[in-house]
Amino acid sequence: LDYDFIIIDTPPSLGVRQLSALMWADYAVIPTKASSLDVQGTASTIRVIRSLEKMGLQIKWKIIVNMFVNTSKQQNTMLDSLRQNFPNNFVPIPLGQRVGVSDSLAIGKPVWEYSNIPREVADSWRSLPNTLGLI
Repeated sequence: LDYDFIIIDTPPSLGVRQLSALMWADYAVIPTKASSLDVQGTASTIRVIRSLEKMGLQIKWKIIVNMFVNTSKQQNTMLDSLRQNFPNNFVPIPLGQRVGVSDSLAIGKPVWEYSNIPREVADSWRSLPNTLGLI
C-alpha cells in the first residue's frame, strides 16, 4: 500500500477487533486516562502486545495520557506510576482535558487550528506525531 500510516481505532476493550488490529500493527499508540480503571485496561493491552511479541510479531508501542487534569492529585500519582513502570514506552507530555478539544473535534477542525485553545495545548497536539517518534 502507498501510505505512510494507516490508523485503526479500536474500542478500549479487549476483543477480536483490538487483537486483529494489533496483529497487523507495526506501532500501537495506547491512549489512557490517568485513572485506576483506565490504567488496568492499558495493562491488559500491554499483556496482549507482549503475548503477540512472544509469537514473533514486533510491535512498537507507546502510552499517552489523554484528558489529563493536572490539578488532580490522583491523576498526577497515576501519571507518575505510568512513567516509572514504562519509561521507554511513555509519552512524557500528557494531553490535557480542555473543552476546546472536544469543541474543535465536533466542528471537524484540527485542534491546533481552533482559536479557543491555548497555544501550548494546540502545540502539544500538533507535535504529537513527532513526540511519538512517527515523523
